[in-house]
Amino acid sequence: MNEIQKLIERIQAIILDTLEPNPQEIEKLNSELINAVETVNDRLRHCDAYLQKGLRPEAIQLCEKGPNLLDLIAVLDFADWDVWVDIVRERQLDAPVDMMLDTASALNSAYNLEMALENPLKEHRLLALGLAPLSQRLSVMRTISSIDVDNQTWQDDILDFENERYSQIRNEVQQAARQRNVSALATIERELNSPEWASEPPKKLITMTSRAHKKCRVQLANDELQTLEPKLTEAFSELDVEKARQLRSRWNGLLQIAEPAADDPIMELVAPTMEWLSQTDIEQKEEYDYQQEIVKLEAGLSQRKSKEVLQQRYHAATKTGRELPEHLFQRYTDHISHQEIQSQRKFSLIVATSVVSLLVVGVMVGFMIRQQNRSKEIETHVAALNSLIDSSKQDQAKEYLENISEIKWVHDSPQIQELSANLEAIIIQESGRKEMFQTVLNRIRDIEFSNGKWESIDRATSELNNIEVLAMTNGEKIQYEQLKLDIQREKNRIQDITDTSYRKDLDTFIQQVATLPKEEAVVIKKAMMVLGELEKRPRVTDSLKKDLSKLRTLLEGKRDVIRRNVSMNRDYQAISKSIGDYSQYQKSLDSYVLNNSGTTRAKDFENISKNEIAIWKNIKSWNLLKQEWRKNNPQEMTPKKAKQLIEGLDNLVKESKYLSVPEAITKILPVVKAIASREDENGDPSYNQLIAVLEDRLFSSLNMVLTNDRRRYYTLDEPRYHKKSDKYLVFNGYTAMSLANSEENNLLVSTLLMSGEPDKVDWSSPQKRFSKYAINRLNQKNKDSWETIFLDVLQELHSDKYQDMDPILKYQLMGRFLDVACLGSFPMQEVFADELKTLSLINVDPAANWMDPDDSRANLARITIVDKLVNIKDPGKKRGRVNELLGKLSTSNIGPLYDWVGWLSRNADGKFIMRFDPDHSPVESGKLVVINISGSNVEEYQQVGKIEDKKISFNQPDTKTISKQIYVEGRAIFLEKD
Repeated sequence: MNEIQKLIERIQAIILDTLEPNPQEIEKLNSELINAVETVNDRLRHCDAYLQKGLRPEAIQLCEKGPNLLDLIAVLDFADWDVWVDIVRERQLDAPVDMMLDTASALNSAYNLEMALENPLKEHRLLALGLAPLSQRLSVMRTISSIDVDNQTWQDDILDFENERYSQIRNEVQQAARQRNVSALATIERELNSPEWASEPPKKLITMTSRAHKKCRVQLANDELQTLEPKLTEAFSELDVEKARQLRSRWNGLLQIAEPAADDPIMELVAPTMEWLSQTDIEQKEEYDYQQEIVKLEAGLSQRKSKEVLQQRYHAATKTGRELPEHLFQRYTDHISHQEIQSQRKFSLIVATSVVSLLVVGVMVGFMIRQQNRSKEIETHVAALNSLIDSSKQDQAKEYLENISEIKWVHDSPQIQELSANLEAIIIQESGRKEMFQTVLNRIRDIEFSNGKWESIDRATSELNNIEVLAMTNGEKIQYEQLKLDIQREKNRIQDITDTSYRKDLDTFIQQVATLPKEEAVVIKKAMMVLGELEKRPRVTDSLKKDLSKLRTLLEGKRDVIRRNVSMNRDYQAISKSIGDYSQYQKSLDSYVLNNSGTTRAKDFENISKNEIAIWKNIKSWNLLKQEWRKNNPQEMTPKKAKQLIEGLDNLVKESKYLSVPEAITKILPVVKAIASREDENGDPSYNQLIAVLEDRLFSSLNMVLTNDRRRYYTLDEPRYHKKSDKYLVFNGYTAMSLANSEENNLLVSTLLMSGEPDKVDWSSPQKRFSKYAINRLNQKNKDSWETIFLDVLQELHSDKYQDMDPILKYQLMGRFLDVACLGSFPMQEVFADELKTLSLINVDPAANWMDPDDSRANLARITIVDKLVNIKDPGKKRGRVNELLGKLSTSNIGPLYDWVGWLSRNADGKFIMRFDPDHSPVESGKLVVINISGSNVEEYQQVGKIEDKKISFNQPDTKTISKQIYVEGRAIFLEKD
């Protein structure tokens, strides 16, 4: 980078220098500039290739590789570039090519874009690592997509995530609906209605969410209405207006959501409270208006308004029948009188200047005006009294009369006296009404209607109807409504108890009807009696009885089926009684076929009678064989018993045309066959052949002289010193396995592997010593198990004490003993499979003479055998594995036994059931199976039910073909027992 900076500085120095520049220096600098530009453009091309492929991070990484590409471009793109180009062209030099500034600009934009994406991408990675909810991850991905608009990958990922989110939302909506989580549902609904989705949310999902949200809100609103009702009633009983109004405000808001029906019981419960509140609102509004008019009238009096204005305000204040306060009324009347006097004075002054004759007329006119004013005032008082009496405000009316008694001319007027008489009559009448109201009220309260008896409720309701017309005052109406509410609540409580008890009995009855067997007429009759009681039970809500007619139709149908199937049931009983007797069962089926020829059931019975009963008989034979096999444990089984078991199995397989050997017997059969092979046809042990080999003179009689170089010489006599010198050992040696001829051998003692004098050395050959041990061990067959004996012998043969045995002999003995051992023991076959394979791969020349130490074929065979025998490990180390396999051998789980306990049939509803002899009902637990004979004549035990705790549960077939083959009426059902 520094070199480029210096290059540009030198170029700019030449451009600014006024002296003639050195041509060689210009050429040199221009060459360096061209190289620098080409290097930059080359890197820009690579970056552009990455950008074209959408590999923005790779392009930026290449750009930042030192020196930074954009920094280089900033240095090379100096201001006097065009001037330098002109200078080099004047000297006929190649001008540097333009830099790929468009690519640089795109690269710079990629930088800006990557910086803008840095935080969103970091957040995206953190959310992904933290397995954050899809809604959060989608929000970040949408932000990234809005920044990285040219990257279609983000859009594709968003679509995939949105589809997954839709699936999540379905589950979340269902869960939130179950939990009645309104907040969660509202959040999901807002999310679905958001315009940010790349793919339009499914309409069904939006509808489902909206409905769930609304339903949940309605449910919660209804629940809250239930809790508000007692609070409203309590506020009503306490006459707490402010508390009731607050509760009413919440109530009205919930009504907009819950929208209960007009006849909903809860609406009836709160009606008195709402009516009381409405009346209170009206009264308070009237009080407010009254006070406002009072204020206006007082203001008018203070402002000395005209009589007309004051009279308007007076009538506005008293239009509801309420009187003015005494002081205000006095001010009002005084003011009106004053204005009248003032008017009269003005009028008198005018008249005074008139003719004296008119004076009398003026006086008469004044008197008439006064009389007229008095009449108007009396009318006003009459109107006020009438308003109070009509509003049933007798006490206020009486007080009003007392107040105007001081105005004698008003009080003594005929109109007022008439109203006074009427008021006295009304008061007497009202007193009687109040007394009657209280009497009836006390009578209702004396009734113990909360004792849970309908008779008490009826009496209280009847009395309540009588008191309704007597309640006139607000207090009486409140008492009436409260009492009505108490009775209604008690009535609802008793109704709820009655309906709950009825609903419980009805549900129990419906369940009983659903499980009633159509074959039992007595049970149907009892059910009809119960239905009649349910139909007649009083005081039950009518809607609870709407389905009783359907139940009656159902029971009548069951009863009709019973009547139609009496004959059929007799046939079924005959078949069920025949279970266990193959001949009688076949006769029962044939009898049914004869009486019901042509029906589907008869055809099934006929097919079973001809083709399947013979198969069922074989099951008994198999049961006996399995029981016999179960008695004999392989670890204690004799060869003779093993042969008997195999013979019984072979005979049964020949007899049984359909039923195959159970899988459990197939698995244990190799074990039993191995035990059987321990004796030949004559009952002699199969290892007698080994004893015969071991008793041969080649194994039992030969002595062996071994040299230091491992040469083996065989003789029947014991070696001795030479007569003339004890440096030589003399013996008659054999080189032919026929032992026909011998040669005298004279061997230097120093060349032999021996210790001590010849007469003190045991010259027995290794095979001679082994034969003695093996014969003795094999003859202990009654003392130890087959596996123990052969493992001991093989371990003995493999031990170091027989390392001097000729490898050819060791190989032959190892092979013979392993063959016989594995023939009579399945576990040893499994454990020594590799050893048998190893020995089988050893090829020994038949002409190899192991007795001749100079036989080339024998020497070659020994090399091969020694190399292979290295892979034969100590058999004693496999004793544990053999014993482990022996411990697992068992015939106790030789396969289930099958008892014939019933037969396959349909009930009146067409469902499959098991019919059985009631006198011998199955009680043991186990699977219920049938034998399904397919087209290939291979049996299949198919489960159709089970018995558990003496209860039978039965499977019903599906629509598959195999089910139609399994579920055939008349087919025997067997209980599978372990």
